[in-house]
Amino acid sequence: MHDRTPRFLAACCLALLSAAAAVLVKLTHALTPRISVVTRSGEDNAIDVFYHFTFD
Repeated sequence: MHDRTPRFLAACCLALLSAAAAVLVKLTHALTPRISVVTRSGEDNAIDVFYHFTFD
């Protein structure tokens, strides 16, 4: 069974929620089908590691 999700995903967003517009860059990389790393850069910078699981 092949996982058809991309291993690397890049996104760029423009936030208009405050008086000054902010640009947000988000990079997602799937290390394994269950573990992914998400980095965000912009007003707030962050690195997150996600573990995906499902219940049968």
